[in-house]
Amino acid sequence: MTAYAQHFVQTALARSPVMAAIDPAEVAALARAASLRRYPKRANLAGTAPHAPDLYLVMQGQAEYVTTSMEGEQVTLVAFGPGSWVNWLAVLAPTAIERQVEVAAGSTLVVFPAHLVRSVLARHPQAYLPLYRELGSRFRALMEWVE
Repeated sequence: MTAYAQHFVQTALARSPVMAAIDPAEVAALARAASLRRYPKRANLAGTAPHAPDLYLVMQGQAEYVTTSMEGEQVTLVAFGPGSWVNWLAVLAPTAIERQVEVAAGSTLVVFPAHLVRSVLARHPQAYLPLYRELGSRFRALMEWVE
């Protein structure tokens, strides 16, 4: 990982209320396990991991939750830009859902292995409260937009 990418990851981890609730040694382990993925063209992230979806941090470009309308057209539900964490729910509950995560062409994502994220959270249940707050604020923003 480049020095810029390492700085980006360290800054994002330091700013995250979820990570603040976790032992710093465990946060450092997450940082060491992180890798960069660059996407020159639009891609569906479901096919990038052999098991449960990973946790992504958007470094450049954007990731999107998309679904298919009844007419068969692709609909973007929400887009996440640089600094956004993507896929918490899929990491925590890796079951089939009616949406997909796609990444825009030219994007760079920092990837945290799902199995490691789940094991760290299992050892630090106090991190769930700030995580639920983050997910709740996203859901509230989505509902306000829909209304």
